[in-house]
Amino acid sequence: MQLKKRDVNVGKAVFEGDIKTGAEGSIIVPDVKPDILKVLQVEAETFLCEKQIDDGKLILKGKVKVNVLYVPESGEDCVQCINGCFEFCETLKKTEFSAGMQLVACCDAEKVGYKIINSRKIGIDAQVVINVQVLANQSCSFVSEIEEDCAEVKKSCVNIRSIGVCRDFSFRIDEVMELPSGKCGIKEILKSNVMIFEKEYRALQGKLVIKGKANASVLYSDENDRCDHVDFELPFTEVFDADELSEGAECDIMYQIGETDFSLTANHGDEGKSMALSAEISVCVKSECVEEIPIVSDCYFTNQDCDISMEEIEAEEIAARPMFSAVMKELMQKEENAPDIMSVYTAVAKPYITATQMQNGRIAVSGKSVVYVLYTTENPQIPVCSINEEVPFSYMIDCENISRGDEVLLNVECEHISYTISSQNAVEVRCGLGITGKVIKKSSVRVITNIETRELAKKDSSIVIYFAKKGDSIWDIAKRYHVKCESILSCNGLDEGASVIQGEKLIIPVTNS
Repeated sequence: MQLKKRDVNVGKAVFEGDIKTGAEGSIIVPDVKPDILKVLQVEAETFLCEKQIDDGKLILKGKVKVNVLYVPESGEDCVQCINGCFEFCETLKKTEFSAGMQLVACCDAEKVGYKIINSRKIGIDAQVVINVQVLANQSCSFVSEIEEDCAEVKKSCVNIRSIGVCRDFSFRIDEVMELPSGKCGIKEILKSNVMIFEKEYRALQGKLVIKGKANASVLYSDENDRCDHVDFELPFTEVFDADELSEGAECDIMYQIGETDFSLTANHGDEGKSMALSAEISVCVKSECVEEIPIVSDCYFTNQDCDISMEEIEAEEIAARPMFSAVMKELMQKEENAPDIMSVYTAVAKPYITATQMQNGRIAVSGKSVVYVLYTTENPQIPVCSINEEVPFSYMIDCENISRGDEVLLNVECEHISYTISSQNAVEVRCGLGITGKVIKKSSVRVITNIETRELAKKDSSIVIYFAKKGDSIWDIAKRYHVKCESILSCNGLDEGASVIQGEKLIIPVTNS
């Protein structure tokens, strides 16, 4: 007996979840800067520097960069800034972890708190959430063909998902940017933000092309000690080698802004009129391969008895890839005693999905978007203020071919954000939310891993009258008596694919061959 076997990789998630950690410390005001009178805003940005998985443990190391804007005790000075950087390290121990598994991780600052210790020192407590996926391909070998004349074989197809590409790439943005004409020269950069918008990708054979725009926002004090701000839009196109990638493959891509540096530069001898930006961007790319594979799901022999070894594997099918866009609008009011709004430096939205639920072919999605607006004022004592709100959202997404019990994996991101100053007291923020992801149907499939044959007890040729039992099929009956399915169909005048009903009388032509 010749058995043909096929080896496949079955992808599985070893671990999925959020890990919460923190970073704390203190920031000292440099000697060249004045004392703190009032803190205007504290903001934290996070990124991972090192991701490592080994036998039994996962190690994640990263940094929290903190920017503090404050009003100095000396009323003659403009808004001042101080910056700090704190490291964090989190270790997760699980016996199922092993070297060679694929790791996807990204982090964000969930909350940052501060405490003014004295006029020269501020304490920082940043809460960080790290979203982690540990993925692995599990090798499985099963019977795909039986080369034996007396073998009766039942075949079916199963969708097997495996992990394709799971890699981190990186590129740099290095640009020199000039202030628009009419702007006063920069005295000091107070705060900067870099965000990625209008992201798109294309998978080629062995290549990945990504495109997008980096939006760089800079808040600064000018030569007249007044606060001003400027935005720059920096398009990029990058091509990465990815041998495992196939033409048109669908990928999940996550961007992370790493180390960034804005510095003043003299351009054509005009100091304070240009800035140099250097930003490290990391790109996590994950793709999955879903292949329809024929398997031998059952078999028997007309002249031999056999013992079949079987194993269960988890088969997955992507039932749907929902895509949904919506614009979230919110009128954000300044605090009652805060100075009036003169201009907006930046508006930032960080959306999160908190719950998903299946409802009659639709997915109910709910979450929140943490929105903050940093604006300038005409008040020399408080030239910069912020408005912060948590804005809830809920949407119904039409999604065919889904059912209760399917696994829903959705992501939400801010695709674009704009604002309008409605009055001196309020700003209307419009945030474009993009929700994407997939719905996975999971099933357990039994595959044949080995077959051992043994001699079948000899029987005289005869005709057996059989009365069908509940749940019987022609295959089940033929297997029980070691005869071919077509022999039963022929003797009973039945067509191929015919079903039997309980109590139906069938003639079974049993032979001794």
